[in-house]
Amino acid sequence: DLETSGLNTISYLDSQDNTMLFPFFEGVPLHKFVGMEESIEQFEVIENAVMHLTKAHDEGITFGDRWCTNTFVLPTGEIAEVDFDLELQGEPTRVATFELAQTIYHLIHFADQNRRQVTDKLVSFYQQNKELLANYDTELLSTFLFGQTRFFVENYETKNELYEGFVPPKEEISQFIQGIKPMNDESIPSIVVFDRQPNLQVMTSFS
Repeated sequence: DLETSGLNTISYLDSQDNTMLFPFFEGVPLHKFVGMEESIEQFEVIENAVMHLTKAHDEGITFGDRWCTNTFVLPTGEIAEVDFDLELQGEPTRVATFELAQTIYHLIHFADQNRRQVTDKLVSFYQQNKELLANYDTELLSTFLFGQTRFFVENYETKNELYEGFVPPKEEISQFIQGIKPMNDESIPSIVVFDRQPNLQVMTSFS
């Protein structure tokens, strides 16, 4: 239950069609924050975003649609999650791993000019905190990251204006997966050519 979990969430007041009404709050969407120059100096905020999601998963909670526009950075540096209108259904570890992959992909994607630094810091963060991946399927995490990248490579002219002007981060996603490879099954291949990777098949449904 989100209200008793201790997680930072902001519930909407009302909704109609594709519009939701939220109470007033001060914050920056994570997809905008991660591309700011100061985000590298305040990388602990990005760590907070990952930790907040991990805490939810440790308590058996998945938010649903996790991409950077549904996560806000508050003035305190804390993270707040919004928009829980999609439900991921499936085996719990698989669902949590998909949600983590979605978050990591979008952190790197929207980092823009900060991509290399954000990727380096994310790899270092997980290498120093290996226990944070203990409850995830890291081989599947790599597969999901492959799939997310392939989707945006093949659909670069997406209709979603938020993605316009952002080239999919193929090299950085490869770097991230190679960086956590010691924590993965050794059978995971190196990533060189994305169009030879298997298609992403997410064993979840949305309702």
